[in-house]
Amino acid sequence: ICFSGLEVGDAELLTEHHDGVILTVTVYGAVPQNHTPNLVAKSRVHRASTNLMSVLRTESALQTEGLTRISANASSVQLLKSKLLENDGSPSVDDNSNIFGEKDSHTIAATLKLLLRDMKEPLLTFNLYYDFLNLGLISNLSERLIVLRALLLQLPQQNYMFLLDLLSFLRDMDLNSDANKMHAANLAIVFAPSLLRAEVQTNDLQQVTQENALSIE
Repeated sequence: ICFSGLEVGDAELLTEHHDGVILTVTVYGAVPQNHTPNLVAKSRVHRASTNLMSVLRTESALQTEGLTRISANASSVQLLKSKLLENDGSPSVDDNSNIFGEKDSHTIAATLKLLLRDMKEPLLTFNLYYDFLNLGLISNLSERLIVLRALLLQLPQQNYMFLLDLLSFLRDMDLNSDANKMHAANLAIVFAPSLLRAEVQTNDLQQVTQENALSIE
């Protein structure tokens, strides 16, 4: 649902009718030969994000209107983030119900966004910023997908596996967009500033956000 600007059904159709263009398979969970998940240790932020996404994957959470878009209490979000990171990305068994059980879906989703936003380097990396940004300039869909696949394979393995987990979650959100109102374009707007940003920030934040969202979508 992300990067290509396609709905899920369109992506499946593309994979079926364009032999050799397997990017949609890659984005939705297949792993290239040079990215072996069993050999890649998850970072603390990746583990914390995985725990948050697992909680948000319940039917009631996925159908929450405005999930990831509506803000939450800042102190609650910071506290949840701190508790997760203090315990190496995962709540202890004793704390699990207390950490998540008392938090609403918007707080958990906001914590996920904060974890991504506070990464020293975004998942799509500083080095590839302009390459990903320029994807939006490629009008031919097949060409764009080929270039995108090549870019994804340049990501560090940790980033790549983290990105797959995140895209899988965003796909689940998009599948519930009739209820949560968070279709691909909205998700791109919400997550673009965290996934794709330049090492040197520009003053024109609005323009950069729009360009990043277009590339992510």
